[in-house]
Amino acid sequence: MQEPVLSISSTGRFLLKPPVAHFLFIICCVGFVLAKLPYMQLPYYWDEAWVYAPAIQEMAAAGPSLAPDAIPAELTRGHPLLFHFLGGLWASLLGTSILSLHSYALCISLLLLLSIYTILSRRFNEVAGLLGVILLCVQPLFFTQAVLVLPEVLLSLLLLLSLDAYAQQKWWRYVFFASGAVLTKETAVALFAALTIHSLLVFVKQRNNAQQQLLTLIRINIPLFVLAVFLLWQKAVRGWMFFPYHLELMNLDMQFIAHQFLHYFNFIFVYQGRNILSALLIIAAVFAYRRQFLMLTEQKRLSVIFGIFTLVFLFLCVVNFYSGRYVLVLVVLLCMTTAFLTTQLLANRLLLILSFIVLPFPSLFNLISHPGKDDSERGYADAVAVLQQATGWLTLPEHSTQSLYAPFLMKNALTDKRQGYLNEARPRANVTGDRTLAEYVALSSFETGEELELLLRDTVNFEVLRTFEINQAKLVIASRKKK
Repeated sequence: MQEPVLSISSTGRFLLKPPVAHFLFIICCVGFVLAKLPYMQLPYYWDEAWVYAPAIQEMAAAGPSLAPDAIPAELTRGHPLLFHFLGGLWASLLGTSILSLHSYALCISLLLLLSIYTILSRRFNEVAGLLGVILLCVQPLFFTQAVLVLPEVLLSLLLLLSLDAYAQQKWWRYVFFASGAVLTKETAVALFAALTIHSLLVFVKQRNNAQQQLLTLIRINIPLFVLAVFLLWQKAVRGWMFFPYHLELMNLDMQFIAHQFLHYFNFIFVYQGRNILSALLIIAAVFAYRRQFLMLTEQKRLSVIFGIFTLVFLFLCVVNFYSGRYVLVLVVLLCMTTAFLTTQLLANRLLLILSFIVLPFPSLFNLISHPGKDDSERGYADAVAVLQQATGWLTLPEHSTQSLYAPFLMKNALTDKRQGYLNEARPRANVTGDRTLAEYVALSSFETGEELELLLRDTVNFEVLRTFEINQAKLVIASRKKK
C-alpha cells in the first residue's frame, strides 16, 4: 500500500513527505521566476538607477574588489562593498546588461527562499517551510525587491543565516555569515546588539559560567572587527568613515523618532496585507501560551532571537530617513514566525490546508489590486514605463533642443545611458536643475507629487504639452508660456 503524501506525526501534526515538499518548493520557485520575467529587462529605478547598478558596472570595469576606494565615493556612498563585489564578479562573467544584473538580484532572492525553506523544514517541518516561502513570495515588498539591483535581499539572506547559525551555536558559520552581512550594509550592526542582549538574558536566567559567557560575547562581536577594519581603511583613503551626506540625514529628535517608528511599524505589521499575519501571530502566541504549547528548546530559542532582533533592528532604522525596503529582513522574519507558529498549532487537516489560502490572500490581493509606484511596490514598473515614454518624447529632434527642468529620476534617464532609458537615442543636452531657466518642465507623481500639482494649477505660466499616465504613475511635460 502506497504511503500517504500527507501524514500525521506522533504529536498530532500533519507532515509532508520530504520528496513531495521539495518538489512543491521547486514549483513555487519556478512560478515565482515566471512571475518576475516581465520585470527582468526594465530600466533601473530609483536607488538601483543611481547608485547601485552603475556602481556594479564600474566595479566590473575596474575589477572586483572590497577596497573602499575600488570605485568612486559617489557610487559607493560609503557603504561596505560585498554586494558590489559579488555583482562585479557576476558582471565580469555574464556582462553588465540590465538582464544580467537583474538576474544577479533574482538569484540572491532564490537563495533567500531556499534558506527560509531549509531553516523552517529543519527546525519545524516541511509544511512550515512551504508556508513561509509562499507568504514571502506574495509580499509586495519582496516581490518587487526580488529583481531590483539593491542590497537589501542579500542583507536579509546573510542576517537570517547568521541568526540561524547563532541559534545552533555554530560559531564558524556565524562569523562567516555575520561578517558578510556587515560588509553588505552597516545596519547589520543590529545583529550584534540583538545577540548580545539575548546572550546576557540567557546568562542572567541560567547563571552560566562567567568565563564561558565572556567567550560567547567575544564570538558574537568578532564580525564587528571586520567592519572596523573597513571603516578605518575608508578613513585612511577617503578621510571619513561614513559618507558625510548620510550622516546629515540622521535625526535623533524624539518627535522624528516617534513618527518614524509608527511609520515603520505600520509598514511591517499592517500595510500590504500583513495585518492578518500580525493578528494571527498574536492569536497563535497567546493560544500557545495558554495551552502551555511545547516547542523544542532550539525552536523556542530561534523564536526569541527573532523577536529581539526585530526590536533592535526597528529601533536602529527609526533614526534614519524612511524607506520601506530597509526593513525587508523584518518582513522575512514575520512571514517565517507566522508560518511555524501556525503549522505547529494546527492539528486539523482542513485548517492546515486553509491556512495556505487564507494567510497569503490579503498580501496577494494587495499585490494585484494596489500596484503603487514606489520601489517597494510592483507598480514601480508603471513608473518605469512612464519614464520610458517621456524619455522617448523628450529626445525627439523637435523637443531635444529646448532647455528642460527635470528632477533626479528624469534627469538621469535622459543623460545617463547606463540607466537603460535612452536605447539608441543620444543623451539629452540642456537639462537644468534651475526651473526658472527652463523652457520645458517635466514632473511626475512618483518623484515630485506636490510640485506636479502646483504645476498643473499654474495655467498662467505653463501649458501642458504631454501627459503620460499608467495606473498611479503620472508624468507631465509642460512648456513655459511666452509673455
